[in-house]
Amino acid sequence: MGLYMFCVLSVLTFLTPPLFIMLPQVLWGSELVPCGVICEGLYISVAFKLLFIALGSWAVFFREPRYVLPRLVEFRALLLLLLSLFLVSYWLFYVVQILGQQERNLLGVVQYTVSLVDTFIFIHYLTVVLLEIRQLQPFYVLRVVRSSDGEARCYTIGRVSLQRSALFILENYYKDFPAFTPSPHTKKQEQSLDGKGENVDGFEDSNMSQSQILIPSSTNYKDRYYADIELERKIRRRRARLVVTVHRSFSEVQRMDNRIKSGQAIDAREAAQSIFPLIAQSLQRYLRSTQQTHLYSMESIIKHLTLCLMHSMSPQVT
Repeated sequence: MGLYMFCVLSVLTFLTPPLFIMLPQVLWGSELVPCGVICEGLYISVAFKLLFIALGSWAVFFREPRYVLPRLVEFRALLLLLLSLFLVSYWLFYVVQILGQQERNLLGVVQYTVSLVDTFIFIHYLTVVLLEIRQLQPFYVLRVVRSSDGEARCYTIGRVSLQRSALFILENYYKDFPAFTPSPHTKKQEQSLDGKGENVDGFEDSNMSQSQILIPSSTNYKDRYYADIELERKIRRRRARLVVTVHRSFSEVQRMDNRIKSGQAIDAREAAQSIFPLIAQSLQRYLRSTQQTHLYSMESIIKHLTLCLMHSMSPQVT
């Protein structure tokens, strides 16, 4: 509803000034008192101001929406309400004072229209301040903690709503947070997690609540420590194997490119398609160990390889 209301108000905003000027000329025609050069200059002023409002509205509002917010944006709704009140007020005054009393002074009508356009410019200025500039000034420090592994980041944000803050976090999450790789439990840990908890004081109490039950006694911190070290070593080993495989594949492509005596080099996409089967096994193992298999498709990997070959990137960057 907000989008449709905004479209309707935009159309009314751009049609109202020309209608204010044209209606007296259509209704009374030659009976109007001419104003000559003054009115011509005001016509040009109104036209350029409407052009500036159109460009500013396109820059602020007419952008492809990347999201649909579940709640109403308060300042946007306030500005739409303010614009609606101004339009209704100006139309009521115009109908009562100009059309009702059959105003014959064209200069007064044109000056009334200029004041309306100036009001639109001030409303647009207020829109830029509230929707764009106000949220740029840092006001809060927002600490984001990922509950899975405790990874944390801090952000500075302005005076924005909770849904805008959540949207800001989602936009920066994949850029700032590393990929989450949960540590697999050993068999001993899995068995211990299914066991019973013990009391802090060492004796059992059948009436003890679940919040009073602590970590199982058979859970060993050494098992968790060595499991984490083994997982990290496994990821590093598979990454090193992947880098070596990519390096060999890139070297083979470079040798093939040097052997071609003609001036035309190998197409980067064809080279990437020929490289992909050679690195597929190492890449699959690495992505599986880091649990990132669902993030990359074969087409996206080939496109990335094509870009790396096109710009002669190293295997480490790849």
